[in-house]
Amino acid sequence: TLFPYTTLFRSVAGKKVTFCGVGGKNATKNVRADLKKLLDFIRMEVVCGEGNGFSADAAAFQSDVMILSGEDTAILRNQAEEFLKAL
Repeated sequence: TLFPYTTLFRSVAGKKVTFCGVGGKNATKNVRADLKKLLDFIRMEVVCGEGNGFSADAAAFQSDVMILSGEDTAILRNQAEEFLKAL
């Protein structure tokens, strides 16, 4: 049944979206690129390109806590501000 899927795609088409990822050494670069392709395919308006990626060290993965540097915090703040402007 394609109806629910086509309805979903129509309901998100043109909606603004942004995203970021946290991962290992590559900071989710490939996953973010694939997600961007998917969002383009379903015609969502991606704000801020392929988002931002942040590398987490082993301690962050073990504790589920990631402490961002001042630079990373500024990057996220800028991404959020750009997204809010686009709304």
